[in-house]
Amino acid sequence: MSDILSPFLVVFPDNDALAYMCFSALMTKIRQNFLEGQPGVHTSIQHIGSLLKGVDKKLWRQIDVLDMSTGVFAFRMLVCQFRRELMFGDIFDFWERLWAAERLADRQLKEHCVAALLRLHRKQIMRLRSPEDFIQFVNKDIVPINGPAIVNAAYKLWKQSGKQPPPQAAGAKWTRLSKAEVPSAKKPDSLTLQAEAVGKEVIA
Repeated sequence: MSDILSPFLVVFPDNDALAYMCFSALMTKIRQNFLEGQPGVHTSIQHIGSLLKGVDKKLWRQIDVLDMSTGVFAFRMLVCQFRRELMFGDIFDFWERLWAAERLADRQLKEHCVAALLRLHRKQIMRLRSPEDFIQFVNKDIVPINGPAIVNAAYKLWKQSGKQPPPQAAGAKWTRLSKAEVPSAKKPDSLTLQAEAVGKEVIA
């Protein structure tokens, strides 16, 4: 989680409370990636496959032939929000662009970013011959990624794929269970409410 927290500590070096509020707001948004069994990650991987099957069947067949249809290559991208695929100084611009695009699309676009990344490197992927080649390509050869190009391509892919609604597969059950386990919180004071409001504005 330090990959997700560290950018906020840089943005707010003298305000740990505000950095924590922003971190907490983002973690709430992606919380299903960290529940038992990581249902959010598995749902996202399924959606990446559906996207590629719909817009580029030949690329998806190549990924399947390479035994990468399980989506293991996308795990780090989804859990760390592409933090490790970018130079540290570029993550701020990438997240800001991504969150702005998600506001326009009214849904998360991380799966579209992964699919768009693969499509941008389609020629190289089509020449790969083994699972090991694929993993090395994704983890080393294309890093650091071009953040602005990925977000632009992801938003175009969302429009091209028919503006599909957010995937619901593994999420609803885990959301109900996790909410049932959370005890009722004490009423927050005015300072906490103000910090939360600022944090949500930054994340939005």
